[in-house]
Amino acid sequence: RIDRLKTKKASLRTQVEEIKYSGVGGSASRRLIDEHEAELADADRAFEDVRNKYERLSRVLVDMKAGIGHLTDKLKVMKMDAPAIPLSDDTVVDVLRRAEQKLLRSLDAIAAAGEETGGDVGTAGGASATGAGSWALTAGAPGADRSDDGGMLPAHNVRVLKAEPEQSDDDDDDSGDDLTGDVPDRNFVKAAAEEKESRAVRERQKA
Repeated sequence: RIDRLKTKKASLRTQVEEIKYSGVGGSASRRLIDEHEAELADADRAFEDVRNKYERLSRVLVDMKAGIGHLTDKLKVMKMDAPAIPLSDDTVVDVLRRAEQKLLRSLDAIAAAGEETGGDVGTAGGASATGAGSWALTAGAPGADRSDDGGMLPAHNVRVLKAEPEQSDDDDDDSGDDLTGDVPDRNFVKAAAEEKESRAVRERQKA
């Protein structure tokens, strides 16, 4: 549509110039010039409106593609049998549909893990209610270490959620163990989280 308006604009401009410099006088030629100039002005306005709309939609498309690409990168850890779809203007819908499938599969896996453990998985409130301490694992519950086809995160990708702190004798005894001068690395955080989860399991078994 923009190309068509450009062509019409150039044609009207050419006609106006021809009438202006043709040497024909009189009111009739003046009226033709005014008509063509009015049409040219209308074409200019239509062209500007379409160009502004095109530029606005282009910015929306670029932002949308960037968001979908970011989401796809986050979901790369979840493998599917189908081959990966490269992101382009023509495949945006397909890539977004694939991301939706991965998210639905992860939700099914989380629900299945919650049924196996007899409660909600990954909720800080549920962990504190069962005496899990101040940290609760979201990927360390039974059934979380699944294969890639199962749609779960890998074993090393453990996320912990901080719940409301609880005062207990065990926490007071262990409070000084984690206070070191070095910044804890991933392995240290993972080991600490696994220890907290093991302690919570033992407390539930005692109850």
